[in-house]
Amino acid sequence: MAIIVAENASGMYLAKPDVKLTCLFECDMQTFTLDVLGLEISFKADADPARLEQARQMLNKRYDILKQHGRHLSKEKLLTFLALALADDLLVLTEKLETAGDKVQEIVTKIENGMS
Repeated sequence: MAIIVAENASGMYLAKPDVKLTCLFECDMQTFTLDVLGLEISFKADADPARLEQARQMLNKRYDILKQHGRHLSKEKLLTFLALALADDLLVLTEKLETAGDKVQEIVTKIENGMS
């Protein structure tokens, strides 16, 4: 899992709140500068550049779709809907992954019980 970090005023790099602090001063992470939804953002990440580009394109595409249907909504509301939709997608995929993991474990248990 890539941990995306940003430089704060003291020069330290902070991990996402639910992840341990990865480093305090200099990290061996690649620096990225991307244009996302018209905003230029710079950050350091231990991530595949191609995957980050795919993520950027996905955000821009989904935002454009929302913008077409919600022309009268502010950018903040559209971004909130986008964040909610992405969080929902993540929850659905996480649930499917857990279900698949449970099924695999059931199969492994059946195989192990059949061998004993």
